[in-house]
Amino acid sequence: MVATLAVALVAGKLKHFSRHPVRYRLWAAVSYLNARHMQFAWASLIFVALTDLYVRLVSSGTIADPRLF
Repeated sequence: MVATLAVALVAGKLKHFSRHPVRYRLWAAVSYLNARHMQFAWASLIFVALTDLYVRLVSSGTIADPRLF
């Protein structure tokens, strides 16, 4: 839905991309991301699951919280 909205915002109501080269480049970039939406969704899901596991292990005291800052 968001990717479709982004394409509509970038390329909406255009008949000729040749008159709008910047919008064409933006549309191409958004289309590239839209084509790989499923890979980004799975990567995001895995990252959130690993973060949740880390927080659960730290809160239970199973692992120590390494202070990086």
